[in-house]
Amino acid sequence: MGRPVEAHALLTAAWLAETPDGMFQRELDEGELILMAPAGGEHGLSEMRLAGLLFAEVERRKLGVLFSSDTGFLLQRNPDTVRCPDIAFVRKERLPLSYAKEGGYVVGAPDLAVEIQSPSQSPADIEKKIRQYFTAGTHTVWWIHPRRRQARIYGPSGVIENVDREGFLEAPEILPGVRIALRGIFEPEKD
Repeated sequence: MGRPVEAHALLTAAWLAETPDGMFQRELDEGELILMAPAGGEHGLSEMRLAGLLFAEVERRKLGVLFSSDTGFLLQRNPDTVRCPDIAFVRKERLPLSYAKEGGYVVGAPDLAVEIQSPSQSPADIEKKIRQYFTAGTHTVWWIHPRRRQARIYGPSGVIENVDREGFLEAPEILPGVRIALRGIFEPEKD
């Protein structure tokens, strides 16, 4: 995760939306600006592979919509929290979505948030994001560890399932019939 930027007053989603893009991805954590360096190659490749596999399943089953890591979700107001999961899914039952006037951020939490561990992120940083997602109404979080070739599935009741490279990512209540082989994210099939 990035580092908070020193500020005298808490920032808002409107401020974030009106500030020109720089070389950092930006989020708000309870009114504090978080700047994150671009993701590394291992992170980006894992994200694209998982997004591709998940997109194919979601589209085929007409389950809802996926969002890229560029999408902000306005999880909380006063102080504002805007998070950008690496991949986000919203069930079709929740469509159409509400968008904030400032920045067009999705108002509320995704049903599934995917966080992919970056070398610059501490486990405490990701765990805080996970708590924020659940507080805002997220059903399931997948936390992917590319270097360890592992994942964790956080469920709505706080249950944590550890997944090794031979396991599967699932969320049957919101993604019925979808099973993504973790191995496929790190080691795709060869032609």
